Amino acid sequence: MWNVDLRKIFIRAYIKFLLDEVTVVPKKDLDITILGDEIKLMVGEKKRMPRYIARVLKKHGIVDIENELDDKQIITQLINLVSSFKVSPRLLPLPQGFYARVAEAICRANDELKTKILSELTKMISIRATRIAHRLNTGSLEDMDILEREFFQVFHSIFEEFKKTIIEEMPKILKELGYPG
Repeated sequence: MWNVDLRKIFIRAYIKFLLDEVTVVPKKDLDITILGDEIKLMVGEKKRMPRYIARVLKKHGIVDIENELDDKQIITQLINLVSSFKVSPRLLPLPQGFYARVAEAICRANDELKTKILSELTKMISIRATRIAHRLNTGSLEDMDILEREFFQVFHSIFEEFKKTIIEEMPKILKELGYPG
């Protein structure tokens, strides 16, 4: 049957999130070599680099990351998305790396906040899953997050096999079983 490891799908999506380039603004001049690549940072000169490198540099006070949301902003965004999804019948796009950002916020949250985040996230996933299921006939991946695309592709292949089984295989099976007809 189907052996889908959603943990591996999330890990791949999270690695992609960490490798996505972000814009940083250096706070000090610095020349560094990372994995054989030389990075030259100059105060005030914006630079693009993978998120994971930017985060390490930010942690050491070397750069600021543009448009990096804090946990409060991510939670607010989640609540606003749930509200907008309830109103719109369409599958609205998620901000890039949204599930990864929410997962990070969950890891840093206290128990009370974690419960609230999980409640909102459960609502959002339920709403989006229903809308994703409606796309089985078209196969459209438009406005889906990378995790949702992986889920949909597995779901779509199962759906296609289900259709094929009913349309093509079931009559063959009945004939093999000696069904008169």
